[in-house]
Amino acid sequence: MPYKVQKAAKYWPGRDAAERRASLLETWEKIVDLLDKEVAGTRAALGSPNLLNRARDLKSWEDMLDAIVCAWVGITALKGQAVPHGDDVSAIWIPSRKE
Repeated sequence: MPYKVQKAAKYWPGRDAAERRASLLETWEKIVDLLDKEVAGTRAALGSPNLLNRARDLKSWEDMLDAIVCAWVGITALKGQAVPHGDDVSAIWIPSRKE
């Protein structure tokens, strides 16, 4: 999913900086909407990023989003609602789809 500030030019090479930031915001909004359904209060805790901020400030907001995603994945893993992909030494945990 294209949501990393540092890769915005790579995700959308034909767009100018303002358009790339708008695209990031659109993607972030989708992620936050989905997360807020899983972890109540996500939207309130994160607030909205200011697209006029410097890239490093946007990166800080992105890092907070990453932290919440990681916490949610950890919660699902502990509840037995995630599947490990890897080996006996390390794995990436992917939450299972709800039926």
